[in-house]
Amino acid sequence: MYESNLLMNNLKILQDLKFYIYTLADNRLDFKYFNILTLKTDVLEIDLVQEYKIRKYNATLVEIAQAIIDNYNL
Repeated sequence: MYESNLLMNNLKILQDLKFYIYTLADNRLDFKYFNILTLKTDVLEIDLVQEYKIRKYNATLVEIAQAIIDNYNL
């Protein structure tokens, strides 16, 4: 039961992160670029799990989303 709840919580966090990236990028990204664990465009693939793990202790989800947008010029 704990593992199931943990999985659902992690998926919710990633879903929220993708939403923030989408909205903070002023809708320049299409939802077709978002996979379950990655953001993939024609020229790059971003591992959202890794990006989250690197920053989760020092930043909010909104700050993480903005950092991803800034780092990858989205």
